[in-house]
Parts: sequence; structure tokens; C-alpha cells
Amino acid sequence: MAHAKVVHPEKVMPFIAPGCEDLYTSRMLIDRFNCGSDKLQVNHGVVKAGKALPGAVHIGHDELYVILAGHASLDLAGERYELKPGTVVFIPGGTFHAIHNENSTEDLELITVWPGQPAKGANEMYDRRMEAWGTTYREVEEKSGGKSLGAGIPNPEPFACKTGVCKQLTQQALQGI
Repeated sequence: MAHAKVVHPEKVMPFIAPGCEDLYTSRMLIDRFNCGSDKLQVNHGVVKAGKALPGAVHIGHDELYVILAGHASLDLAGERYELKPGTVVFIPGGTFHAIHNENSTEDLELITVWPGQPAKGANEMYDRRMEAWGTTYREVEEKSGGKSLGAGIPNPEPFACKTGVCKQLTQQALQGI
């Protein structure tokens, strides 16, 4: 059963997939693992200055972005849009989207919101976090066997669409499915 929860992003352990250390960090703020909600997922992400995400298509899952800080551009359904603090973006399920942070000095900070929990294979970063941690939510103070969790946690293969799933979905989206 879902329960009320107040989350401070700085107290949530960031997930950084191998190969993405200088690209993107992700903090799961709200989902079934920390408040029991199967109806909502909220993530805090940071796209590092001068970097771009490879792009994605989430079949069957709508997504919402709220830009908190920074400036970047977004490729969305074949169009390019500018992002700045306060921008809200709706991404229908099955729509290709990719963020490009061309600013060489300023990170892009955003909140992403999904209705429900993503099915396995719908969100590669979510799947990698589950594989590495067995959960999606960890607080910085959590301990495991007397050791702090975080940098030493083994993670699976680098994100950057190297499993082929993201690349395949991206190619399909670009072909108009």
C-alpha cells in the first residue's frame, strides 16, 4: 500500500551507469520501492555540461520532463526544442526523444515523471539500476555489511544503448513506428 513520503534529492544515492560517469546521473525519488506507489515514478536527473543523452523510445509509457536548471535542446518526434528552467515537456509513449546539453559550463537538471512503473525493457537506466541494486531507491546513509553503499556497488555494462535495445527502438522510431 502506498504511503506519504517526503524526499530530499541530495539524500538519495545517485545511480551512475558505467560509461556514463561524465554524462548523466539519476536519482529515483518516488516509486514503489520507497513509498509503495505503483501509479507514479519520479526521477531527478542531471545531464552534464556539454553532453548529450543517446535518445530513447519508451513503448507504452508516457513521460513528463520538468526542467529545473540549465539550458539544452531536445529532439522530440523529429523537431528540436529549447529547454530552460520552468519548461515542461510531454513525451507520448513510443516517441523518440534525446537531450543535448550544448552548454559547456552548466549542467541540465530535470525531473522526469512516469505514470506507473516501467515494464522491463521500457527504460534501460531503470533496468540497469534494478540489476545493480535489486531496487531503484537508496539513501546515501544506507549501509551494507558495515560499508557505505555507493561508488563501490558493482554496476552492469555501460548504459549508452550498448545492449542494443535502445538502439533498436531508436531506429524503429526514426522509421515511423
